[in-house]
Amino acid sequence: MTMLHFAVVAPPLSGHFNPLMALSRDLAARGHRVTFFHMADAAEMVRGAPVGFRAVGLSSHPPGALKAHLHKLANPTGPLGLLAVIRDTAEITDMLCRDLPDAFRAEGIDAVIADQTEAAGALVARHLKLPFVSTATALPLNREIGVPPPFVDWPYDPTDKGRWWNEGGWRVTDFLMKPMAKVVARHAEAFGLDPLADQGFSPLLQVAQCVAGLDFPRSELPANFHYCGPFRTPEADARLDFDVHGDGRPLVFCSLGTLQG
Repeated sequence: MTMLHFAVVAPPLSGHFNPLMALSRDLAARGHRVTFFHMADAAEMVRGAPVGFRAVGLSSHPPGALKAHLHKLANPTGPLGLLAVIRDTAEITDMLCRDLPDAFRAEGIDAVIADQTEAAGALVARHLKLPFVSTATALPLNREIGVPPPFVDWPYDPTDKGRWWNEGGWRVTDFLMKPMAKVVARHAEAFGLDPLADQGFSPLLQVAQCVAGLDFPRSELPANFHYCGPFRTPEADARLDFDVHGDGRPLVFCSLGTLQG
C-alpha cells in the first residue's frame, strides 16, 4: 500500500481539531503521515497526538494571535461584534491561502483533509491539483433550497413558504459573509479557479460527523457525501464511574458547541 502524507486544514477550534485528530489517528495507524497546518498557537491542540504540525502565517498571525481570535469568537457582542468575527476569520483564510501552497510543497503533501468551514484547505488543494476530502465536523454546509441554513433557528418546511424563508436566510448569510467571499474570490482568481465549483467541496469524498437522522431531509446531496457519525477515539467512549441520577438511568450529554452554541 502506498503511504501518503495528508495535510489537515481546519479552524483552530477543539470542535474541529479533535474529530480530525481521531481520523488522523486511524490514518497514522495505517502507516500514513498526517500534518496539521495553522497559526503557531494551534500546535498546542495536537500535542501528544500521532500527527505533525507546521506553523504558517507567522508574519500576520504570530504567537498570541489565536488567543485574541478565540476571545472574539466567544464574545461577539452583538451585530458589530459578529461582523468583526467574520472579518477576523476572513483574515485567517487569507493568510492560509497565501502561505499554504509553499508549506504544502515543502512538506511533500499528497492529499488534503479540508474542513468545510475553512475554505482555504479545498482552494489550495485544487490550486496544487491535490486530491482532497471535505469534512463536515459541524452541521453540513451543503446548500439546497429545501433545507434551512445551519445558522438559523427556524424548522424544516417543505412548502413554498419554507423555501422562501430558506432562500432569504442564505441571502442574509451571503451578505454577512461578504468579507470571506471576497477573500476566496480573490485567491481563486489568482489560482485560476472557479470559487463556486462543487460549492467549494470535494468532488471525490465528503464525510460528515452528523447522522442522517439528525439532519433535515435532503434531496440534493452528491453521491460522494456520507453521513458517518461522530469521529472519535476509543477513549472518548469511556463511561462515567458514578450514577448521576441515583437510579441507574443513562446520562446523555449533548453539546451545541463550546464557544457559540
